[in-house]
Amino acid sequence: TPSKVTISGVLVEKCPVAGCWFRLKDESGMLKVDTKAAGFVVVDVPLRTKLTVTGKVSSEGQEIILEAAGLRY
Repeated sequence: TPSKVTISGVLVEKCPVAGCWFRLKDESGMLKVDTKAAGFVVVDVPLRTKLTVTGKVSSEGQEIILEAAGLRY
């Protein structure tokens, strides 16, 4: 796995309480993105917004996630 990857897609779900994670959908499927370590949240980003996120691929139990380092929309 590369140390950093950049993925573009559409915001389809987000943490309803703090905006500390979201799900990004692209042509290959859906991926959970964790923003806690990066120090930003997506509370004010509307659903269906096109995003580009950079981060490190990791896992949370059986789920593959992206630990975000940066976000652009």
